[in-house]
Amino acid sequence: MPSYWDRAKQAYEELTAEDRDLSEETKNWVKEDFERIGKWEYQVEEVPTTGAYAIAVAGSIQSKLNEMGKDRWECFFVRETEHSIMLIFKRPTISYIQRAARLDWSRFIGGSEGEP
Repeated sequence: MPSYWDRAKQAYEELTAEDRDLSEETKNWVKEDFERIGKWEYQVEEVPTTGAYAIAVAGSIQSKLNEMGKDRWECFFVRETEHSIMLIFKRPTISYIQRAARLDWSRFIGGSEGEP
């Protein structure tokens, strides 16, 4: 049985075939969405630990973690530098095609379920 990735690549090729009656905009969206599967985004944030901020460092870190967490960012690395605490965050990119594994795509692209 082909792997999920092999099946996804085959579906992509079928969806973006030259003879498929899809707009270029739709084909580009499908291509971009498939490329997001399995990818991550990263962001680095620093919380100052000197000056006026030094007194409220713990609260500043907690605020930054909560702020980033609201947007699905996960802190996976913390490093103290001379004047700040560096927080490195990551989150998976969103692929709508990947999330819709059980969706009947033939309803959106035409044809019946049995058609290739």
